[in-house]
Amino acid sequence: MNFKRVFFLCFLVSIFIKVKAQELQDWGEYEATKEEAIQRIDQHRKGAAILKITLPNNKQAKNVEARIKLKKHEFKWGAVINTSFETSPYSKKYKEVFLKYFNAAGFGLGLKPKHRESIHEKVAEKTFPWLKDNGFYVRGHTITWEGKRFMRPEDRDILADSTLTDTEKAGKLIKSLSIHFTHAIPKWDVDCWDVSNEPIANNDINNLLPNYNTHVHWFNLADSIRRASGKEHVKLYQNDYRIVSITRPRDHKTKLKEYKAVGRLHIYKEILEDQIAQGASIEGIGFQSRIKNGLITPDTIYNRLCSFESFELPYHATEFEVRDNKKTYMYSDEERRLITEYMMVIYFSHPNVDGFWHWTFADMNTRKTLDYPLFNYDGTPKVTGQKWMELMDGFFSTDLKLTTDAKGEITMHGYYGDYEVTTTIDGTVYKSYFSVSSTDDSSEKAVNLASQL
Repeated sequence: MNFKRVFFLCFLVSIFIKVKAQELQDWGEYEATKEEAIQRIDQHRKGAAILKITLPNNKQAKNVEARIKLKKHEFKWGAVINTSFETSPYSKKYKEVFLKYFNAAGFGLGLKPKHRESIHEKVAEKTFPWLKDNGFYVRGHTITWEGKRFMRPEDRDILADSTLTDTEKAGKLIKSLSIHFTHAIPKWDVDCWDVSNEPIANNDINNLLPNYNTHVHWFNLADSIRRASGKEHVKLYQNDYRIVSITRPRDHKTKLKEYKAVGRLHIYKEILEDQIAQGASIEGIGFQSRIKNGLITPDTIYNRLCSFESFELPYHATEFEVRDNKKTYMYSDEERRLITEYMMVIYFSHPNVDGFWHWTFADMNTRKTLDYPLFNYDGTPKVTGQKWMELMDGFFSTDLKLTTDAKGEITMHGYYGDYEVTTTIDGTVYKSYFSVSSTDDSSEKAVNLASQL
């Protein structure tokens, strides 16, 4: 073991924690929570690498200064887009911002069953190749949604048909809703799907069959179709709202027929346990994470995330935003900034969290200015967008200037992800690329520089 190198890495870690703490806001009485989160981030989201840097002639790049910059996080930082992302006169600006500050995406309406063959799906068809060509991880949302108001017109007609028994309605609806599974799963090259969306509140088909769990059926149907389509790699998520992001006392008193648990968080856990026990192929847990109706503390966020660890599944924050409600709570700019920082830092600090998506990327037109998107219609950032960009440029970045030793080596410590290394020797600029991965077996990286003509 190279004890000097180990000592140096420990020194780098201690410096990281101090510097990164200064890049965040003052969390007041939750400063200790912030420091604990930073320590977890260093443990779970960063890795060490020994770069063995060589020049184009295969000689060691000895005693040269190099800039090492993170270009793409391993962690998924995403936003959800709608038709205006493609159709707005500011589309080019949106895409420039998206390339710089995000590595994951999703569609608000374009992939939902209600909007199959609509303008939303047609525009998504135009945008999707751009996302995949640029290496974005894409969430599929959603394959089914059992709430009446989220169904297609023909499905609402079946549900309202008084000439049918409940069993007959369920049979027709299962057949009809299955159309979107055979349509969407083969068509869209997404990386994961929300399969059965919001099962606490949306059970209009499930309620027709007291001895049959339709949510389990949807997961098994999705599993069979992805396998038949050669898409076994596409992960299947359950997804629900006001779980981690609860701000109102009444959500702790919610009850649901057939379940013993009380409160939305505990009901969601029981639903997951029940569906998994019945064979549902649930491979990830979605928390919508939208903040409304009041404030939330960072320790509360973390404790709620921890309460789902027993499932040993990855988490996604699928629909984060800070949203005003004139009747209950209106957020100040400072509250928006602080809540955004709480959510992004705390989620990132929990090892089970695999990605974090903001729901509304930008205002969709000039007629209606919304409080909750990241960006205005013209692509300029709102308060939450400013905070997102600040964090990505600061706390969530790795940008180092280090000097190689006599062997042409550099020891670095940074976020897991894809990196660019740049150096200038005798007026010639050299570049190369490498990755630091959470699954790496070795910390040693061979970095072969190429001149930039």
